Amino acid sequence: MNKLLSILIPTRNRQKYCIGAIKEILSIGSERIEICVQDNSDDNSLEYEIKAIGSSSVIYNYHRGVLSFVDNFSEAITISSGEYLCLIGDDDGILPNIIPTIQYMKENNLDVLVPSLNACYFWPSDTPLYPKAENGYLALTKDRFNIKKIDPILSLDNFVKNGLIDYLSFDMPKLYHGIVKKGVLQEIKNVTGNYFQGLTPDIFMATALCFVAKKFEMVEYPVTIAGICPMSGSSDSATGKHTGDLKDAPHFRGHNNYEWEKLIPPFYSVETIWAETALKCLRMFGKDDIIKKINLPLFYQHCLNKFPQFKDIIFETATLNNINIPENYIVKQENICVRFSRRVINRILNGRPKRFYDVIDITAAKEIIEKNIRIKI
Repeated sequence: MNKLLSILIPTRNRQKYCIGAIKEILSIGSERIEICVQDNSDDNSLEYEIKAIGSSSVIYNYHRGVLSFVDNFSEAITISSGEYLCLIGDDDGILPNIIPTIQYMKENNLDVLVPSLNACYFWPSDTPLYPKAENGYLALTKDRFNIKKIDPILSLDNFVKNGLIDYLSFDMPKLYHGIVKKGVLQEIKNVTGNYFQGLTPDIFMATALCFVAKKFEMVEYPVTIAGICPMSGSSDSATGKHTGDLKDAPHFRGHNNYEWEKLIPPFYSVETIWAETALKCLRMFGKDDIIKKINLPLFYQHCLNKFPQFKDIIFETATLNNINIPENYIVKQENICVRFSRRVINRILNGRPKRFYDVIDITAAKEIIEKNIRIKI
């Protein structure tokens, strides 16, 4: 029997956190939810832990051998049966209000709904990103019942004009910590040959959904928990590990003869990987008119400001593509002002987060959020 919702969890070598996420979702106690675990770990030890739980709501698939990020994510969709899908990381969580939220989607015939990431949980760590967070830390920001109808093409246009920089700052549709009707994803596969392409799944899906999502809304309350464990990509980004030679990028694992987009400087960073995959998606959808609108001078200037160690590569790429990089710092200053303004506005609107320490796992985090969340659809 098909479920209302499939929670997709692609995972690799993070069994401890994945089993914690599974138990947290099962603690919701809804028979309308299935958990689809797509495992590409070095071994299938996670399977035995899942069997010990004894729940028929967990669908487990193990793929031995080399598999790319995008293929691992695609297989997670393939094993799902839900009418709606939500993709999370193996250190993330789900809140019980996701079911009434989907009911709202059904009643309003929405293709995509993206909630706010108001709840962020840091797993226990000997070297936490925040002081006094060794035993687990939860930050919960203000939630409001505010629904916005979004034009995804306009959001994509703003993202392109910003040089494919920081897509999370724009109102783009998402499967990662978003909810998407499964039938919509088939349209993407029909065009590109797979549910995900490029090097990084989250931004490929965010870009592709702009072309296939007809009704898209955002709400300002959480239905998922953003988890950060010591082995997570968010943690690596915060500590600067996502920078270096392109050949060192783990995203190439499982790809044979990958063709890097020539408009993007070939070095490893969050910015270049995201921009390359977004551009790849635009090409697959045949959007040459949108590609011409990409603010590449701004992108190159941003890379020069943030990664001066790669200035030779950046200038060489700009020269090869006949792109003039501004010699002054007007672009840099404008970008800084915009980012600062966003932070100030968010602080005013959301206020300082409520902080909870000694939160031992993500199930405990969910219980605290449930007691403190004000808005439920």
